[in-house]
Amino acid sequence: DLDPATLAFRCNRRTRLLFGLPDNEVVDLTVATGVILPDDRPHVEAAIRAALDPATGGDYDTQYTVCHPDGHRLVLRARGRALFNAQGVPWRFSGILQDITEEAAARKRVEKLQQIIEQSRDFTGMATLDGQMVYVNAAGRRLMGLAPDAPVSDLRNRDFYPPGEFERVQQIVVPAMAAHGHWSGPVTMQHLVTGELIPCQGDYLLVRDPETGQVLSRAVTLRDLRPELAARRELVDSEQRFVNLVQEAPVATSIYTGREMTIQWANDAMIRLWGKDPSVIGSTVRQALPELEGQPFHELLDRVYTTGAIYQATEDRADLVVDGTLQTFYFNFSYKPLRDAAGNVYGILNMAVDVTETVRIKHHAEASERNFRSLIMKAPIGICVLGGPGFTVDIVNDQYLRLVGRDRAAFEGKPLWEVLPEARTQGFEELLEGVRRSGQPYFGSEQPVDLLHNGAIERYYVNFVYEPLKDNEGTVHSILVIVIDITQQIEARRRVEDAEKRARLAVESAELAPYEVDLASGHIIPSPRFLELFDVDADAGQAEYVARILPEYLEARRLAYERMAATGRLEYQCRVRHRNDSTVWLHIFGQRLYDDSGAPTRIIGVVRDITQYKQIEQELERRVRERTEQLTRLNEELQQFTYVSSHDLKEPLRKIHLFAHKAFEETEAFPSVRRSLDKVIAASARMTHLLNDLLRYSMLSDPDQHWESIDLNTVFDRITEDTEVLIREKGARIHYGNLPHIEGIPFQITQLFFNLVANALKFARPGVPPEVSISATPLTAADLHEDPILQQDLLFYSIEVRDNGIGFDPAQAQRIFVAFQRLHDRAAFAGNGIGLALCKKIVEIHKGRISAGSTPGEGSVFTVILPARQRELPGGS
Repeated sequence: DLDPATLAFRCNRRTRLLFGLPDNEVVDLTVATGVILPDDRPHVEAAIRAALDPATGGDYDTQYTVCHPDGHRLVLRARGRALFNAQGVPWRFSGILQDITEEAAARKRVEKLQQIIEQSRDFTGMATLDGQMVYVNAAGRRLMGLAPDAPVSDLRNRDFYPPGEFERVQQIVVPAMAAHGHWSGPVTMQHLVTGELIPCQGDYLLVRDPETGQVLSRAVTLRDLRPELAARRELVDSEQRFVNLVQEAPVATSIYTGREMTIQWANDAMIRLWGKDPSVIGSTVRQALPELEGQPFHELLDRVYTTGAIYQATEDRADLVVDGTLQTFYFNFSYKPLRDAAGNVYGILNMAVDVTETVRIKHHAEASERNFRSLIMKAPIGICVLGGPGFTVDIVNDQYLRLVGRDRAAFEGKPLWEVLPEARTQGFEELLEGVRRSGQPYFGSEQPVDLLHNGAIERYYVNFVYEPLKDNEGTVHSILVIVIDITQQIEARRRVEDAEKRARLAVESAELAPYEVDLASGHIIPSPRFLELFDVDADAGQAEYVARILPEYLEARRLAYERMAATGRLEYQCRVRHRNDSTVWLHIFGQRLYDDSGAPTRIIGVVRDITQYKQIEQELERRVRERTEQLTRLNEELQQFTYVSSHDLKEPLRKIHLFAHKAFEETEAFPSVRRSLDKVIAASARMTHLLNDLLRYSMLSDPDQHWESIDLNTVFDRITEDTEVLIREKGARIHYGNLPHIEGIPFQITQLFFNLVANALKFARPGVPPEVSISATPLTAADLHEDPILQQDLLFYSIEVRDNGIGFDPAQAQRIFVAFQRLHDRAAFAGNGIGLALCKKIVEIHKGRISAGSTPGEGSVFTVILPARQRELPGGS
């Protein structure tokens, strides 16, 4: 009894039991519908809604299945009616519930039986006792040629039999059914359309009323025997064909009987496999194949004969004597027990296939696979093989593991996306799936990929290939992955691109004019600024550019191109006349480029407008000339003063030294006076040496000095002679030879190297004989390029004076060339501290450079760089 307004109902105890509802007085409708099977619930709810609609009259009749809480199912039928008020609003819905589970089950059994009969593959029919047909199933209609929708009431049972067969049925079958209620046996039927005779196995029975036992009709089931008869004939033929086939088949077959394994039968293939002849038939296996002793086959045959269990082997080895030689073969074979009617084993069927060649190919393939794996593991690029639908990592080399930042134990044998999840969402999964589906390789170039390394995501760039690996049917079974890490190349290229951008910006901001020359064609590829500086049209040839250069600068251009042939660098300055007759100064730079064979292909370079710089330079030169003239006059005056001063001071010093020495000799009785006079004599001597050094230093800049070619070997010969006494005293050795000729002032060059050798002898280590070595080597173009102070177009020699003396602190390497600077106490080493200053001055006069290096306690080396020839000699000499 349902209240439509609240959808709650009251029911009796029987209803609660059917639904498994609680003993509540009022139950919500959803609780009851909740136990209805989900498939039935929609139509039940629809039936309730329809009953509550006044347009339907309020009737309710439906059937459904519920699942009782204890697990069993019930089929219920619900019937009822809704009552409506005057406004058509339902105010009550009452009904009854009926358990029709058994009725529904019986109906389903009948329906299922009818369905089984109708769908049976055999003829099933029923006729009245007087022979009137009342039913033929679908299989019977097909068997007899009766249309599916043709009525059977017009047919009698005799219509289905050929002449004579119906009479036999009447004489044998009908009496048997009357006596026993059924009959089974072969009968012959006749096709209603074609008249074909159909042999069948018939099962006849009487249909009785289950309550009274009265016979109601006769039923028959017919099985078409034509397929069985055909199969029987085929079996006989097949057995004969099998005997012929086995005898001639390439599969080796033999039969052994008895525990002693007597060879009862063997086909030609088995006899050939044994390497024997048919005479072995009738012998035992041990007699026919004595070489099997020590191999497992006799034991296997005995086990199969004893246990009755089949034995199968794949690619097993057997050593057989064939053609008189014991050879190794491989076979797929089986030992199948043969049983008699009582089920006892009486023999063994042996079938074998020679797979020797296949095994050898397999072994070769396995070796090839090992070599392939070895090749992958040793490859200098990242390689892995992904197998199966999950892309499992079958093989991976160390290069690949380093790239992805994983170790082998955690990577190999795992699905790719499980061990490399960060790459899955970057498009690689789709690429791999595409290769597997299409069977076509995929080539990736400069692909960015973010990989987890040391707990952080890092960006890499790779070139990679996904190559599908296929089986013999063309199915992709694996994918070969080849990866090359090009991150450094990409980053280097980007740095180059950035540098090019910066260079381009610098060129544009500096108003430089880039250009390029194709050496094969002579064609010039100019920039707009280049065209502007030469004031030519865009299609101008090389001759037009050269024509713009003023004639007096063409020789400089020719020499620059000659130097480029040796150095690869082009540099010269020239003036260019524009079409409006104005001129500009240009500084032209270039670099020659070569192909892989070393042949020059093109020149690239820039041109800079230096007109403003030249104007400034000319103004500076004018000012320098004026200042130089002033300095020259002052220098001459200073030299004159120095010479006169030094000369005038020498006479008083000479008298001081003379009278002090004379007083020293006359005061022998006064020791204290002699000590004072000894100091005066030493001081006057030092003062004299100092004046001589100052006089020499002031005379170095004399423009009237004579320049000539100097043989340095001769210079060191004289120095060795001049220092002969000192060399002998110290036990020193001086080594030199094969020294070059240079252009210079003989006196100054001699003074330069005399000072260096004298220093080497003076600053010797106590107790160690001095070793002084002098050597010379020409400087290369690269050496000159690294030292822009030197004139780049002259030949220079680097002359080293090396000793094994006390050395000095390298931090003082510049200070030692400053006049009057001393690194040692005067009491330990005599001198005025002006010798190396003289050397530096002489080297500068000769357009060279001098430097020093040392290791304290091991020795020093002085490097003098001098030109072989002076481009412009001082004073015009």
